[in-house]
Amino acid sequence: MKATTTILAVAILAISPTYAQNNTVDSYIQKGLKENLALKQQNFDLQKASYALKEARGLFYPTLSFKSDYFYSSGGRTVDLPLGDLMNPVYSTLNQLTGTNNFQNIANQKFNLNANDFYDHRLSVTLPLVNAEIYISNKIRKEAINQKQAEVMVYKRSLVKDIKTAYYNSIMATNQIEIFKNAAKLLQENYKLTESRVKNGKALKGNALRILSDINDNQAKLTEAENNLKTANAYLNFLTNTALTDKVAIDTTGFRFSKTQMKTPSFETSGREEITVLKSAITQAEYNISLEKASYFPTINTSLNLGYQNNYLKLDPDDRYLTGIVSLKWDLFTGFQTRNRVKIAKTEATSLNTQLDETEKQFQLQLTTATNELDTAEAQFKSAKENLQSLEEYYRETKARYDQGLVLLVELNDAFTQLINGQLAFEQSNTNVLIKLAEVERTAASYQF
Repeated sequence: MKATTTILAVAILAISPTYAQNNTVDSYIQKGLKENLALKQQNFDLQKASYALKEARGLFYPTLSFKSDYFYSSGGRTVDLPLGDLMNPVYSTLNQLTGTNNFQNIANQKFNLNANDFYDHRLSVTLPLVNAEIYISNKIRKEAINQKQAEVMVYKRSLVKDIKTAYYNSIMATNQIEIFKNAAKLLQENYKLTESRVKNGKALKGNALRILSDINDNQAKLTEAENNLKTANAYLNFLTNTALTDKVAIDTTGFRFSKTQMKTPSFETSGREEITVLKSAITQAEYNISLEKASYFPTINTSLNLGYQNNYLKLDPDDRYLTGIVSLKWDLFTGFQTRNRVKIAKTEATSLNTQLDETEKQFQLQLTTATNELDTAEAQFKSAKENLQSLEEYYRETKARYDQGLVLLVELNDAFTQLINGQLAFEQSNTNVLIKLAEVERTAASYQF
């Protein structure tokens, strides 16, 4: 009767409607939010968006650069300058008048238009004065950060639900293992009693063989439950970025569902981070329309150059120069490219607005579906709880009558099978209702970080 008392005590404990906050699952949630690899990748994307904003802001500042050019050329166009034809007659007249030969004849000159053996070293400062594209691009990058922040929150909520589900499955597998272990003790007790009756000629040997078959079947189910526990633990460790074989701390506090856990979630579709992501995408699309329209307006830039120009390896203070330039660019006709790009941007914005309307309705449908599934799971849990109470009493009575030789083994086996199945059904329904509760929490975005 000791094994009978043990298994019935497990059944009574299973249907106790207690609830308390489970600090262990909360610790796994916090660990997952800190160590999950996929979440880290989301945070890296957020960092990249932040750096992209800083990059866009850098376009407002002047650009300082050093530039150096060296020119070498041979051949090409030339210019003939007839200096000899112009000056030699004058020089001859002067020599005659002065009676000297001080004025020598010179030859005609030919100059190459391409610079040869010439350098240009300079510091160049450029600054955009009027450029709407830079201003709008900065606003787009800033809005992209808001979108990435919302995407990180979306993943966090899904991660919380996945961790809770994995942890509940680990506890369920642990309890199933305990059920099969206690069942094994009870089967061994029944086998010893039946063996004794066989020896005394009060039972057939087939009865003992039937119990041995049940023992083997129970052992197979125990192995399956142990493997299910390993799988559930491995998945939980994966979510928290822990070695897959690490032991999971099992804490059944708060694992038993009760109505005290039920909280009607306040649901505002505007508060869902997925809605924030879409609204941010719409804002960026509207900015992109303005960005494309900016091509209709001119851009004005200024630059300042300070440098040296001379022949190679020659450096003289007189070779310094300073130039300032203000340039304007205005595309008057681009083959209707700008107009079509604006239309594309407007179409994208319209598409995103339609997607937003659809998403809001989808979330309302998801909440309705999740709530209905939770109600169904709760009803199944209540049924399994009441069934287990009845099956526990039925097995107790059948076991007592079997010990007195008043019922056949087939009746005991039937009561035993129904009790084990009832316990397993209770564990499954209990886990299912908690998982459904986590899904409602996820759908309503009600978890508080």
